[in-house]
Amino acid sequence: MSGNMEKLMADLDAAADAFERDKATGALQSFRALVQFLDSERVGARRMLPVAWLAASLNDAQSSAGQKPFHDAHTWAFAAAAVDLLKQTGMEIGSAAQEVARSSGREFDADQLLEFRKNCRKGRARREAIDAYHWCISQQGPRLATLDNEGQRKAIDHMIASLFGK
Repeated sequence: MSGNMEKLMADLDAAADAFERDKATGALQSFRALVQFLDSERVGARRMLPVAWLAASLNDAQSSAGQKPFHDAHTWAFAAAAVDLLKQTGMEIGSAAQEVARSSGREFDADQLLEFRKNCRKGRARREAIDAYHWCISQQGPRLATLDNEGQRKAIDHMIASLFGK
């Protein structure tokens, strides 16, 4: 059995224990284990989209007061990651935040986006947002490193456009 499969089995055992105490928590924990397994198996973003949507809906149903709904936090996390990726191409951080804010159709304010980015980096945002932020950087960063500056900008622009449905 592969290491990923062993981790899945252990996570599902823990979820079954949690399910005995609280059905909703245990069910959500088992679903998260499956999502993590699929992600570790690198099934690809396109294949994960329906699963991520379902996970977001479940998380929203379980979310605590005062937090952004998962869909919003996820979008903010990817936007914050886009700021970091633009910064890695040599763009000044404030300019990068303004560009992402502009590309969003002003869904985001640049200052709020920078604050959210800081919260993700310091572990103060919603756990799913922190994970999405770091996942985006870990997936896109190495790919961008293989491109020249113009290619990097085009790839990031494409990511931002797809994030905001443009």
